Amino acid sequence: VSGWRLHVAEASAVATLHNVLSESIVVWRYLALIVVPAGQTIVHDARSVDSLMDLVALVSLAGIGAAIAVAIRVRRTAPLVSVGVVWFFAGLGATSTVIPQRDVMAEPRVYLAAAGVIVAVFAAAAPYLAARRAPRIAATAVLAVLVVLTSMRIRVWSDPLRLWTEAV
Repeated sequence: VSGWRLHVAEASAVATLHNVLSESIVVWRYLALIVVPAGQTIVHDARSVDSLMDLVALVSLAGIGAAIAVAIRVRRTAPLVSVGVVWFFAGLGATSTVIPQRDVMAEPRVYLAAAGVIVAVFAAAAPYLAARRAPRIAATAVLAVLVVLTSMRIRVWSDPLRLWTEAV
């Protein structure tokens, strides 16, 4: 019986590692959706990693580690950037890293974590926005576009038939 339990524990550990690797790829897709909100849907088609040697997953995981290391390194010179980056990865880690989910990628998981990206971007952009008029005009235009896209997205989410038709 103890050998069987060990086998189940090993299988569970491997499944957890596969999930962490799968989610490491999805993190970058979430970030892309925040930066360029195109191709949104309630459930995304995302592959699950089935090998611990998946190169894309390992590079993605290394990228996450590097981003967190840079955030920690700049914490004294750019504290809000650091907080935003850590917030983003911690927010996603809390919702989709260790415990395998039925859906590898689901748009609602990124909502709270997205606030970290917004904090980091605006903290990094603040000196440029304060110094010149052109960046403020460009930022205002980008915000106007995002407001329009958000209102379009709200219309999709307010109609269940439209939302699930889009997902299909």
